[in-house]
Amino acid sequence: MSDIYNLLLMHPFILLLIGFIFGLITKNFLPAYASEKGKNLAQIEDIGHITSIIEQIKHDNSIIIENTKHYRHLSTSIMDVRIKIYQEAFYWWAKIMRANDEGEINDLLSDSSDWWNKKCLYLDSTVRDEFLKMSTLRRSLHQTSDVSEKSEILNKLYVLPNAIFEAINLPPITPEAFEKMKANK
Repeated sequence: MSDIYNLLLMHPFILLLIGFIFGLITKNFLPAYASEKGKNLAQIEDIGHITSIIEQIKHDNSIIIENTKHYRHLSTSIMDVRIKIYQEAFYWWAKIMRANDEGEINDLLSDSSDWWNKKCLYLDSTVRDEFLKMSTLRRSLHQTSDVSEKSEILNKLYVLPNAIFEAINLPPITPEAFEKMKANK
């Protein structure tokens, strides 16, 4: 060890050279190395953060997809029930419209009222309102003998089936079509 020390003291050039090399290492290499190491650590942290965000988004999307599937299935099931209920509403309307006897009309209106109490929540508000109006209008139609009043009442009664068709997107029924349907009874 003393030989190296003596050699360094005798040759200041070697000492200068070692100092220069050490200076280059500490000035250029170490800061560049530390900077690159810092960038790599920051990238690793960023990648970890980005990965956790991506995983959270995947999780959120899977929940949304499952909820959407469930909602569609539920909507389809409810739509099937609603179409059946609308068909029953139309059935009651047609049956009440075909009735000729006051007792038969009253019985049908009573039965349809019971049906309405059980099923009205499946119907949209327009159909519900028109179904309720049907009772009063149908009794009035049977009781009046005035032709223009009968015509006015019939026009009001035909709002219900058209509201049903609109609610389930079917073309409206005309009084002429109903007469054909009635004739085919």
